[in-house]
Amino acid sequence: MNHLIESVSLKEAKKLKLQDRVEKKYLCTETQLSLLIERAKKDGFAIVCDDNKTSFNYKSIYYDSSDRQMWNAHDRHDTHRQKFRIRIYDDGKSFIEIKDKNNGVGHKKRINANDLLKIDLHSWIYENLMYDIEDISQVLTVTYERTTYINTTYKERMTIDRNIKFYNHITNKEYIYDGVC
Repeated sequence: MNHLIESVSLKEAKKLKLQDRVEKKYLCTETQLSLLIERAKKDGFAIVCDDNKTSFNYKSIYYDSSDRQMWNAHDRHDTHRQKFRIRIYDDGKSFIEIKDKNNGVGHKKRINANDLLKIDLHSWIYENLMYDIEDISQVLTVTYERTTYINTTYKERMTIDRNIKFYNHITNKEYIYDGVC
């Protein structure tokens, strides 16, 4: 199916820098996904490709307070909330990220893990995270395979996640989601 849609290089895709965006997430079947990709192709979306590879592995390690303030804000659909995570990519690059969501618009602040010697990480987190950093611990690890489509005309991005695995550090249990997001 991927060979039917135009491709764009990963380098070109990174130029979009969609750090501020509205995110919507959906669960769908493979049939629905096929129809969605056909529609995306007609709407000018191109698949991101790097060295003939169109899917990339991601690992996200999420942190939260002992009373799960970040999760609870998400669960309540608070208009202003945050996520704190470490994101690790296929190429070995990793980032420490704080994602703010304010009235449905997300903004990501991140620092490259390679720059940790150049900055005061504690101060950076303290300045950007609205939670007590002394009370933050690792709660969840999520791994998945992502395919990205972009529309450079409208500066839009669509991601398809598969092979999603969750590891809950509180219960020490792993969960596997077999669907498509």
